[in-house]
Amino acid sequence: MLSPLTALLSFAIILHSVGSSTTTPSPVPISASDYFVPPDEPAANILTIYNDQDTHEIKNNNEITSSSFNPGSIAVTDNTTLTIQNGNIIAPKNGYKSDTEWPAIRLSVGSTLNAIYGSVTGSLATIDGRDGGEAIEIYNGQSGPETASVGYFYDGMTVIGGDAITKDKNSVGGTALHIHGFGTSVFIYGGTFRGGKGSDEDGDDNGLSVYTSNGGRVNVYSGSFEGWMEVGDSSVIAFYGCFMRNGTTVSGVFADETNLSVDVRREDGGLVVLIPVSDQECDTAPSTAPSPFPTLSSQPTMISPSGGSKMGVSFSFGLVILGVFTVV
Repeated sequence: MLSPLTALLSFAIILHSVGSSTTTPSPVPISASDYFVPPDEPAANILTIYNDQDTHEIKNNNEITSSSFNPGSIAVTDNTTLTIQNGNIIAPKNGYKSDTEWPAIRLSVGSTLNAIYGSVTGSLATIDGRDGGEAIEIYNGQSGPETASVGYFYDGMTVIGGDAITKDKNSVGGTALHIHGFGTSVFIYGGTFRGGKGSDEDGDDNGLSVYTSNGGRVNVYSGSFEGWMEVGDSSVIAFYGCFMRNGTTVSGVFADETNLSVDVRREDGGLVVLIPVSDQECDTAPSTAPSPFPTLSSQPTMISPSGGSKMGVSFSFGLVILGVFTVV
């Protein structure tokens, strides 16, 4: 007869799928319990799925605590909403089922992420030939824009790509935030986004802070970014405020007076768009060196976003945008 300890160790995965199991992202995961953490490496099999077209919250005074997803990955799909009000999500070391391509949070098929306060970290890579994992992936998951997903980020969030500490020194740090698929969009009103550290320790292989491709759009109203951004085919990264672009560097100030200087890499026709907002009077209009536009005149007052407080959830926004912008 098996001893209780042997039986416990043999029970490596407990099913825990919230909602129906008819729609799951690809690759199809095996759900596991939030509350059972198998010893050592079997913890890499922990995955929680939300796919019931409902809203789920992660906060300390909820039935789901911030420690429930450390380690663990979350899949949100099929028009379901996840709100992080006070959470700490860390993807399993070397990835879900030993696959660092699985992020800490993955959205697909018309789902929504409201990231208000907390942290999300991608997989730590310790095996040679494996890269650090992405922290958050937001994508369409289908062929049309009607199934696009969306994410909202506020100044209480920290998003970090997984580090790579492999012995071969050839592994790349993970991307903090990855957006892809036609119609998929992200609105960043604050927060910290940092690419994971590469294994060579010289910074050359550090991960991206933001990466968008295949028709995704990133709207940046504020925030702190460590690591390159990359905008790929049919995609857009838009900066709202007083900004200029010189070579690959976008620099300037947001309406909330937060300064930004970040390198943005364009691939396959991706666009960088600089858009002034009505709450700022810029010395010069957004421009690409060496041909700045004329100075802008005084501008009307911007209606500030009312969502994203750390104590509650409200996601109603109004923003007056001037009709002058630069595509570079």
